Amino acid sequence: MQGNRLFGIILCTVLLILFSADLSHAQWWKNKDLTVKLKLTEKQGKAIDVIYDGYIRKLMIMSKKLMDKNRELNQLLLKEDIDEKKVIGVADEVTGLRSSLMKNTLTMKLTVRRLLGKGQIKSLLKERPRVFTLKSRWGGREAFMKAVRGMGAGMKKREGSK
Repeated sequence: MQGNRLFGIILCTVLLILFSADLSHAQWWKNKDLTVKLKLTEKQGKAIDVIYDGYIRKLMIMSKKLMDKNRELNQLLLKEDIDEKKVIGVADEVTGLRSSLMKNTLTMKLTVRRLLGKGQIKSLLKERPRVFTLKSRWGGREAFMKAVRGMGAGMKKREGSK
């Protein structure tokens, strides 16, 4: 129980950092002025929401796995007698999860980009030059709170099924 609470606090902190960086690009497809400039349709906006929500769900799952593997790696490194093969194996898993997190972000942004026409992409890049880069975060406080609420509901379900 104590470990779950600590994990929740750490995960919330990580997500807060992720979603609070570069908020000028937060959920740009919901900015009324920008959607008018881009001539973004309601259908496109809803599709972006679906893509983004799926991205957030995957992000949370992968972030939890990454935190668990980092914890496991640290526990292995704290031991007096180290199993080097096991340490390297877990380190490889950590590296793979970090790679998957970046690929997940890129896949989401590329999928959204395919929804837009060339003129929309040109206009968007003019307004928000970094929107498709890794430096641009599409989250924000609203997305963070939604993700945390979802995470809390998922943890309650798991605890109830034990």
